[in-house]
Amino acid sequence: MLRHIVLKLYILVLVLGFSVHAYADPACTALLRSIHDQTKLVNYAIDLDKMYSRINHLAAKYPNEFKLSHAFEYDGMPVLRIDMPSRSTSPKARVIITAGVHGNEAIGTASLVDVLEDIVQNPKFRNHYDFVIYPAINPSGLAENSRYLRNGVDLNRTFKPGEESNLTQLFKDSLKGERFDLGIDMHEAYTKPGFFVIKAQEDDKAYVEGVLAGVDQNYIFKSPTGQYPYNVPNTKNPNVTSYVLESPGVTVSMNQGTLKSFFKEELGVSHSYTLEASGQIELTTRQEYFKNLVLKFVENF
Repeated sequence: MLRHIVLKLYILVLVLGFSVHAYADPACTALLRSIHDQTKLVNYAIDLDKMYSRINHLAAKYPNEFKLSHAFEYDGMPVLRIDMPSRSTSPKARVIITAGVHGNEAIGTASLVDVLEDIVQNPKFRNHYDFVIYPAINPSGLAENSRYLRNGVDLNRTFKPGEESNLTQLFKDSLKGERFDLGIDMHEAYTKPGFFVIKAQEDDKAYVEGVLAGVDQNYIFKSPTGQYPYNVPNTKNPNVTSYVLESPGVTVSMNQGTLKSFFKEELGVSHSYTLEASGQIELTTRQEYFKNLVLKFVENF
C-alpha cells in the first residue's frame, strides 16, 4: 500500500514538471507557491488557473469598471488585457502596467493582481487615472517557470524596431495608436538584496527618489560602499556592470530592446520604468511591498 502511494506521488511530481527534489512549503501566497530545488535559482512558481480565476471574478463583479479582453493568443494561451478608464472626463494621466515578461519572475504578475484588486473601486485612483494592464505577457513562460520564450529568446530584448519576436509584434499591434504618460514593467532580480527602479529617462531622478522616499527604506537596494554612483557587478561576470546605481534604489541600465524602452519610444510615455523586486526578501513581504511600490508610483504621478 505504501509503495503504491509513493509511486502515485512520484508520478504526480513528474506530471507537474518539478524535480523529484523539489517540494512546496507553507511560505507561499494566494497565487505563488514556494519551490525548493537546488538545481534552480527561482524559489517559487505561480498558479495561472488561480490568477485567471481572480481576474475573471473582478471582471464579473465590476462589469462597468473593469473591462477584460483577450488582447491576442500566443503558444495557444490568452494574453489578457484589462482596461479601467478614469471616472473623470479629464484624467491626470494614462497608465500602462505590465508583468510576466520573464516567466520565472512571477512575483510581478501576482503583485499586479493585488494592484488590480486595490484600485478597482478606490476613488483615489479611479477618479484620476486611465489604466491599461497586461498581467501576464508571456503566459507559457509563466506556466513553465521559464525566463525565456519557448524558442529560447529573451522577450525583454526584442522590443527594438526590426528585432521583434512574434509575441513582441502581437503585443505592439494590440497597442497600436495608443499613447500613455506613465509606464511600469514589473520584474525581479533574484540575487539583489533590495528593490530598485530602472529608468528610461535621464531627467526624472527627483520623481523616482520622491516615490522611494514614501516606502520602507529597509527593502531598497543600496550601494554596499555607501558611495554613488555605484557600478553593480554582473552576478555571472563581476567584471561586467549590470546597472549603475545613482542613488538608493535608482538605476540606469545598458540593456537594449526592453519593454520600458518601447513604452518611451513608441507609446510616447514620458515616465517609463522597470521595477525590480528583490528575490532575497520573504515571499509574502516581497509581494505586498511590490504592490505598494506600484501604487506609490501612480499616486505620486
